[in-house]
Amino acid sequence: MTAIEKIGSFLDPIIVIPRAEGYWTPNGNHRLQAMRKLGAKSITALLIPRAEIAFNILALNTEKAHNLREKSLEVIRMYRALAAESKGNELSYAFEFEEPAYLTLGICYEKKPRFSGGAYQPVLRRVEDFLELPLTKALQSGCGARS
Repeated sequence: MTAIEKIGSFLDPIIVIPRAEGYWTPNGNHRLQAMRKLGAKSITALLIPRAEIAFNILALNTEKAHNLREKSLEVIRMYRALAAESKGNELSYAFEFEEPAYLTLGICYEKKPRFSGGAYQPVLRRVEDFLELPLTKALQSGCGARS
């Protein structure tokens, strides 16, 4: 937000996919929120009409590495969007989610934005696995830290 405010313009488009309630961004939510805080009425976006392509965006986004917090938040947002429209399980989306620790850390960062995920990631990487439950049940179950 500070950089956008200082420069006075915004050049990096967000990625959006159409949803019944409007649009959803699998990549660019932090930029979208910054623009909202600055009072922007519009933002440049690339519309991806096929959701299955948009859900691969984290794997395709190789030019800029996300930090742990951003990546975890993007993954849990993607998870929730997929859960709303899919009957697949976590394991079937392993490529898109990359590692199960991002799911748990994403939930933690949603609840506590200043959470120190880097301290827990090494342990989570060793103990977490993708669940073979449908996405909605995995989120609601008592399994692991995703509940």
